[in-house]
Amino acid sequence: MRAGLLSAIATCALAAGTARAACDEPERRQFDFWLGDWQVDGAQGPAGRNRIESIEAGCALLEHWRGATGGSGTSLNVYDPVARRWLQTWVDRDGTVLRLAGGWNGSAMVLEGMLPDAASGAQLAGHFHWIKVRKDRGEFCRHRIGRFHQRRATIVHRLRVEPQG
Repeated sequence: MRAGLLSAIATCALAAGTARAACDEPERRQFDFWLGDWQVDGAQGPAGRNRIESIEAGCALLEHWRGATGGSGTSLNVYDPVARRWLQTWVDRDGTVLRLAGGWNGSAMVLEGMLPDAASGAQLAGHFHWIKVRKDRGEFCRHRIGRFHQRRATIVHRLRVEPQG
């Protein structure tokens, strides 16, 4: 009985070690530059704050957006090793759901998906680019509709929206 219990514990420990190692693969680290607490500024001044944290033993990133005018939203970001791409699911306090997919292209994290246009109800194609620009000064810049995130590494995030016809 004791030998069987020890064998079961060892098997569980090995399985847990394998699961942890799977989340240490290099592809899962491609978005780690986004981790941190960000001050977000737009053309008209402060736009809000964005906090990105690693969750589930490094297997996913969780975004917490708080807008300066009261808006908020959250995204879950995960690398899917089967599909070999990054997935993001965003939801905000207005019920907007956005699903993006893509990956690291060698110089930028590029995620794409359909954006619902609140005014018309049409679906618009969104292209998000997170680009490392400078890492020596410890600043971050993420551009999304004129918004800039600043922290320890400079990254540019651009959004391009195109109508689908």
